Amino acid sequence: MLASNRGLIPYEDRRLLEFAIYRVGPNRFDQERSEAFSKKVEEVHDGASPPSERILHLIHQGLEDEYGMYAYNQVVGWARLCVTGIRRIGSHATIKGYYSRRNTSRITRNSRAKFAGTHKFTEFGVYREESREEICEKIRMRVGALTRQRGVFRGRYVDFEILDSLGPWIDWHALLDIGGVPSGTTHMHGNA
Repeated sequence: MLASNRGLIPYEDRRLLEFAIYRVGPNRFDQERSEAFSKKVEEVHDGASPPSERILHLIHQGLEDEYGMYAYNQVVGWARLCVTGIRRIGSHATIKGYYSRRNTSRITRNSRAKFAGTHKFTEFGVYREESREEICEKIRMRVGALTRQRGVFRGRYVDFEILDSLGPWIDWHALLDIGGVPSGTTHMHGNA
């Protein structure tokens, strides 16, 4: 095992999924940018005539430079889920969650700080009796807890698009080497 006190992920853990954690959600980001655009237009508008297309283009370009592209520039952290060790058809698999965040005390829309450190935030079992849907929901709840608890990601936005679009189609039991039940069959294990 690598030295986990240095913020490294143990080498026997196999990467399963990664989730981007954003400063704000895409709707809020668009709203902020729209409000900033309106404010800039008001600043240059003389009241007599509407701003020219050239002025509007320059304002828009300036906001693009300031805000950047949402999908990459607004990421403030990453959550990574790993499977602990590889079991051969066991009754459950253990999943550990780690996060990494920007190394800054204040995260703003144009923060350029580097990512630093890896910290464990969860560990949970996925059981043979659980359906695909239950496994997806468990993953969503565990990762989503990062934004509901006190800490560096409180109030932030986790991008679950990959889990929502692909999760229901993944054969989690085969991926985690635990056997399982067919999709649509629901059993909940008591030690979730």
